[in-house]
Amino acid sequence: MILGGAVKEGLPPVIQRLIAWRKRNNLSQRAAAVVMQAAGYQVRLSAIQHWETGIRTPSPLAGKALETFLDQHPTIQNPPRFGRWIDRRKE
Repeated sequence: MILGGAVKEGLPPVIQRLIAWRKRNNLSQRAAAVVMQAAGYQVRLSAIQHWETGIRTPSPLAGKALETFLDQHPTIQNPPRFGRWIDRRKE
């Protein structure tokens, strides 16, 4: 979980990488899930939320897949935007 910009201590390194990746790409958790799903990774928003808050940790297989995704997609071009103030007519 991000509190005041700090990553919650005790999270697995792959989740710390995920949080840093989201911040670098200016992605919400929801947008990150959409990007991963578009790349063929079956990741749910709730999984990202649970991982980042420390409620759950990814399985070894999911952790390896997440590492592979992060290695292959360091930068996201034209990330999806969600929020109540987004004017979707311009998209």
